[in-house]
Amino acid sequence: MKNLFFFAIFSLCAFSATAQHQLSGTITDGADGSPVPFATAALLRADSTVVTGVMADAVHTFPASSITAIEATTYGGSIIVTGNACSEAVVEVYFSNPEWSDQKIKQTLEDNYTFDIKVEGGKLYAAVKTKKNYRSVIMGGISLIIIVPEHVNSKLETIPSGDISIRHLSGSLNFKTVGGSITVENVSGKVAGYTVGGNINISNFDGDFDANTTGGNIMASNIRGTFKIGTASGNVNLNLISGNLNASTTSGNMNIKVESVDKYVKLSNARDIKLYLPAEKGFNLKVSADEIETTGLNDFRGKMDDKSIDGTLGDGGPFIEINTVSVQGKRKEERKKLSLIIY
Repeated sequence: MKNLFFFAIFSLCAFSATAQHQLSGTITDGADGSPVPFATAALLRADSTVVTGVMADAVHTFPASSITAIEATTYGGSIIVTGNACSEAVVEVYFSNPEWSDQKIKQTLEDNYTFDIKVEGGKLYAAVKTKKNYRSVIMGGISLIIIVPEHVNSKLETIPSGDISIRHLSGSLNFKTVGGSITVENVSGKVAGYTVGGNINISNFDGDFDANTTGGNIMASNIRGTFKIGTASGNVNLNLISGNLNASTTSGNMNIKVESVDKYVKLSNARDIKLYLPAEKGFNLKVSADEIETTGLNDFRGKMDDKSIDGTLGDGGPFIEINTVSVQGKRKEERKKLSLIIY
């Protein structure tokens, strides 16, 4: 096997692509200086032991001013998309497997995968696909690290699994993954998508958000806009929510703190719900649960007992609708409880 030399061509844009600060560069042949595709680089600790092996495909760069949208797909790996004010958009193909030789990586990728990375009509395409006769997923998958202008429309998909991270972007953003988790940070615009089994984590979002997971948990903080989320069996933990909220879970718990409400808060199908509402505004309440306890529910007019609330708080206002009643015949320990706290 040839001796390969790793020359790190640092870019401030590429260096900030991930929180873990991935290093980007080109591996060249020591004899003639030509780039070596699909080569590996060894990252060494101070004692010269290998930390990991990475594939260093050539880093693809495009003028950022030419890109208004991106469409990215990869097979078995993750996608990280970060908005940045740099003059160049960057796409890096990344693969990690310390147990594989350079030749095995190169041969496997050349024989079984296609890589299509280009810009056409203002759209950046980054696609990693398997060839017709290959259906396996190499360990760790092939990931894409992408840096684009801060305002782009995005369509992202990992097949059959892989995490998707979206940071520092605005626009219309769509995602889909089977088994991977979703992370959305410092994003504004319209976001929609789903994951089959993965978690959804959102922070510092402003706009319209509509996403579901079949089995993962949902966590969000500092959300402004219209927020619609659902999980089949996971828990829902939301903090500092402003705007409209529609949340559901079939068998998980909910812990939600609302900072302000525009028109509505709708919660359904949870096991137990703890909901915090601000005291300075009135609300129209329509609530049902197997068991209800309240704190700070002053100036209420209407009907209320230990299983339902129907009336107005203060002078009325946005609608608060909650349904967390268990099916008939459930054991007592499975009965659903609502804690409504005015803070």
